[in-house]
Amino acid sequence: GIVTIKKLNNAYIISWQTGFSYFLGVGFRKADQFVACYSSERLKGAFLYRIEPGPKLVGEWVSLPTDGERHPETLTFLRGLEKDGE
Repeated sequence: GIVTIKKLNNAYIISWQTGFSYFLGVGFRKADQFVACYSSERLKGAFLYRIEPGPKLVGEWVSLPTDGERHPETLTFLRGLEKDGE
């Protein structure tokens, strides 16, 4: 899928496109951590990532109503991630 992350002051607007599904959410960054959440008509979800060189985001996500388990995920960037404070 494709994830788009856009900075707006200290927040980030995030969109996820996976197959025929589209989700819109919000997140924020603190040091090398990035946290995000989304809500749709059916699903609610949360993500926690560590920002690693590359850059890439390595972390986990969980959503309900699904299995309620944490799932690993790695996002790699087509363009660079802004440095904290930019």
